[in-house]
Amino acid sequence: MQIWQEIINDRERGARALVAVYQDRLFSAALILCRDHAAAEDLLFRTFSRAIAKISTFRPNTNFYNWLYTIMINFRRMDLRKEKSSPVTFTDALPETPTEDTPFTALAAKADHASIRAAVDELSEPLKEVVILRYFEGLQQEEIAATLSLPLGTVKSRLNYARTVLAQRLAEPLGKEAENG
Repeated sequence: MQIWQEIINDRERGARALVAVYQDRLFSAALILCRDHAAAEDLLFRTFSRAIAKISTFRPNTNFYNWLYTIMINFRRMDLRKEKSSPVTFTDALPETPTEDTPFTALAAKADHASIRAAVDELSEPLKEVVILRYFEGLQQEEIAATLSLPLGTVKSRLNYARTVLAQRLAEPLGKEAENG
C-alpha cells in the first residue's frame, strides 16, 4: 500500500509512515533552503502537516515526493515573502551531488565545498531552486518543471544560466590559485 493510501485509510499510521520514509530526505533539502536547523524543522513540520491535511488533493498518477517537495518549496517561498526576501544560504554540510559529465561538474569537482556554497548562495532564489532540485535532489528537468509548476523551457534556461554563472564564479578563484601556485 502506498503512503498516501495509508494516510487516507488510517491518518495516524499513515503519518508515521510518511515521516519515517521522507523525513531525512526532506529535512536535508529544508536545511539547504533555510540554513537554520530550527527553521528547517519548522518547514518540515508544516510540510508534513499540510500533506496530511490535503492528502485528498494528491493525484496518484504523479510523483509523491515531488508533491511533498512542492508543498515545502511553496511554504519556503511564503516565508521569504514574509521576510522580505532574506537570502538562502547553504549549511556547512554539503550534500553529495550526482555525477554528471559536464564542464560545470568538472570545474565543481576541482573547487572546494566552501567556494561552491558561496557561489550558490549568490544565485537568485529561482536559480537556487532549480540547482538544488537538480544537483542536490537529483531530479530530472521534467520533474523539476512539474515540482515548481514551470514550463520545461524555463527550467532548462534557469539551469543553463545557473551553470554558466556558477562556472564563472568557481573558475575565478581556481584561476587565481593557478597563477599563484
